[in-house]
Amino acid sequence: MHRYARAREFHEVVTGLSDSWDHDAFVRDVAAGVDFDPDKLHVLGHEGPFLSVRGPLNIARPVQGWPVIVQTGASEPGRQLAAGDRADQWNSPGRQFRNAHGKHRLATAAETTKFAFSD
Repeated sequence: MHRYARAREFHEVVTGLSDSWDHDAFVRDVAAGVDFDPDKLHVLGHEGPFLSVRGPLNIARPVQGWPVIVQTGASEPGRQLAAGDRADQWNSPGRQFRNAHGKHRLATAAETTKFAFSD
């Protein structure tokens, strides 16, 4: 489906922009007048069928590496999108969530993760 191809590309751009800066790029040395190490800045340069983004992101990399990515949907393409490395959390109606086999990086962004099931 067209929207899932666009979602995959969007994920590539979001994570690529988050990787614009190495985790230790911002040295903030006031005495030397150096805010960041330019060798630790990376331009994304993404050209895809839906998005064209040069980058870099104008903020520091999040402490967990990438922002938390959430996929919502119950269709087969939506579940496939969530089951790969693309989603930290998957929201789906009722019983379908119990059958999810996705990978979760959410625990690195928070100390605890709670899942609520309802029928």
